[in-house]
Amino acid sequence: IWAGAADNVASGTQANIPVPAGQLTDGWKVRWRARAVAGDTTSGWSDWQQVTIDVTQPGEEPLAQTAGPVIHTDQSFTAAAWLRWSDKDGDYTVLEQKGTHQAPFRLGNTAEHGLVFAFTSADTTDATVEGVLSGVEPPLDEWFHLAGTYDAATRTATLYLNGTQAGTAQLSFPTWNAQ
Repeated sequence: IWAGAADNVASGTQANIPVPAGQLTDGWKVRWRARAVAGDTTSGWSDWQQVTIDVTQPGEEPLAQTAGPVIHTDQSFTAAAWLRWSDKDGDYTVLEQKGTHQAPFRLGNTAEHGLVFAFTSADTTDATVEGVLSGVEPPLDEWFHLAGTYDAATRTATLYLNGTQAGTAQLSFPTWNAQ
């Protein structure tokens, strides 16, 4: 049993608790719960939650993943998420569906181009990358909606921030389906 704490966390915000190195291994099933402590006042414990451990390397921080493909990435689709970031200067992937060597699409942010909806031409290490490089910085410390739509008939990718078009691009290649 290992216990940790995060102090001085505002209500409704995210907290991180670093786990000491060597305490977790890929594939472990872990149960966790939390409670709030403020001065002399302590809340009750939350219900137990369960998670499967996926140890990540620096810069690789998945929050959720599926066991198989969700989107037919060679057809028209929309991918969207509600986000709240406190940093806009990193390279962040919000949504992708991985192939063997590449993800056919990536919805996220880069320090250089701001919000992006990028595509790869093939599932190879040397694939061409094209798409919407919006130049639009994400809002900080507030919730926002990010969506990308792909129209397979016209090979057009469009990126939306809070329902407003942030950029569009026509791809020179058809997308491929990640299995």
